[in-house]
Amino acid sequence: MENYLMIFAVLLSPFIAVYVQSILDKKAEKRAHKLWIFKTLMSTRVYRTSNNHVQALNMIDLDFTKNNKKEKLVRDIWREYLDHLGSLPVEREAQEKELPIWSNKGEEYLAQLLVAMGKCLKYDFDAVYIKKSCYIPVRF
Repeated sequence: MENYLMIFAVLLSPFIAVYVQSILDKKAEKRAHKLWIFKTLMSTRVYRTSNNHVQALNMIDLDFTKNNKKEKLVRDIWREYLDHLGSLPVEREAQEKELPIWSNKGEEYLAQLLVAMGKCLKYDFDAVYIKKSCYIPVRF
């Protein structure tokens, strides 16, 4: 009987190893997607109209999908930020009047979003760091 168990274990172990490796690969791929979103948003946070920034924002709902508290917070902040992004008035005169306040509030939402994403990905940034620690080249 022990011989049969040993043979069974020897035959089954490669399949188990492949299965476990595929699970680990999927987890690594999901983390890589989340990291791409986070790093793209961090690197483009002062250029919020860049294509990469917009693309990363639109990927949040696709990759931050777990039902744990940290990822739910990311999705909740993103929904509020998305609602804010669509709240700038259409009329030119009203836009000019509202733009400074609207822009500052957007900066706050983005900072909150990046702090929440960072916590999901084991980064420890605070909102002040995110808002103040960017290099913006000045043309002479």
